[in-house]
Amino acid sequence: MEFSIAAAGPRAARIAFRGRLDAAGAERIEEALAAALAREQRHLLFDLTEVAFVGSLGIRLITASARAAGRRGLRLAVFGAQPQVQEVFDTVALDAILPIAADEAAALAAIGA
Repeated sequence: MEFSIAAAGPRAARIAFRGRLDAAGAERIEEALAAALAREQRHLLFDLTEVAFVGSLGIRLITASARAAGRRGLRLAVFGAQPQVQEVFDTVALDAILPIAADEAAALAAIGA
């Protein structure tokens, strides 16, 4: 698992993930991601288009990131989930906690950026 950060307009940052967001993947990036997001002053878009699997620790990583962003007055949305990942999100009702969108434009609209 790896991630990169790029601008997604003037008020949002896109964090693109690649790989499996399972226990090992979440552990591999957790500290670096938390440090990077702590420095970020823009709303956050988690791009999951290149993520084939999300496990329980991946869900925890996403929700913890959303809570941390919220404490700083920022919003976080997820977009681009593959069907098998979207099924996991539906099962745990992740959309009750944060916006889940089909694409980047919809995610930007969901967070008002």
